[in-house]
Amino acid sequence: MKRRFQETLKQLCESTGQKYRKKNGSLNKTALAAAMKINPPTLQRMLDGQVTEPTGENAVKLCRFFNVNRDQLLGAAPISRLDNGQLNEPSPEYTQPDLIEVPIMEIKLRASSDPSDGFFVDYVTDNSVKPLFYRKDWIEELNLNPTELIVREVDGSSMESALFDGDYVLIDLANKTLQHGSVYQLVVDGQMLIKRLRKRGGLWWITSDNAAYSKYDQPLENENQVLGRVVHKSSHNI
Repeated sequence: MKRRFQETLKQLCESTGQKYRKKNGSLNKTALAAAMKINPPTLQRMLDGQVTEPTGENAVKLCRFFNVNRDQLLGAAPISRLDNGQLNEPSPEYTQPDLIEVPIMEIKLRASSDPSDGFFVDYVTDNSVKPLFYRKDWIEELNLNPTELIVREVDGSSMESALFDGDYVLIDLANKTLQHGSVYQLVVDGQMLIKRLRKRGGLWWITSDNAAYSKYDQPLENENQVLGRVVHKSSHNI
């Protein structure tokens, strides 16, 4: 896996064209890292093979910048149109100058080899469904960073009547600040849950909007359980 990711990343970087080249033709890694919104030393470590597999937000940023899914990034799946030296650009039907494309993603936990590190969070694009699009001016108005946004599908009825099964929510991974009454993407006992946080008696509580699920309310153990805040919903329920 280490060799595959490193080689794939090098190929992808080399395919970005003249925009990220120095005058002597070599790759401008600093400019490339800035465009990816990744620290230059981190990108260099990846290219040197010191990072066996990107995790968390860095994985999301790489996938979005190169328009690939996680399997393709890790070298486990082929990347179309890369063989001819061209970056795999979004298809024309998805290219809208005034819209921001946000992929629908699955979130998976991966245990660390060192128990003290807890777990890693992997964001995997669901390629079985088309992404959602949001107005660029709306994203800018809310001061949201498109590279920090993902879309998740609501599963179950615990958040009715605010959120229904099958609704889609836009999650800001950069916003983990706790705010009473806001809805968050959480990790609870190894499960991915979309719940509302409320402060009671000095403690933060993970709660459901559906009263039938109130018996499952529980305290938030630590803020590492918070992956991001829900900032918008798309629903067919009126």
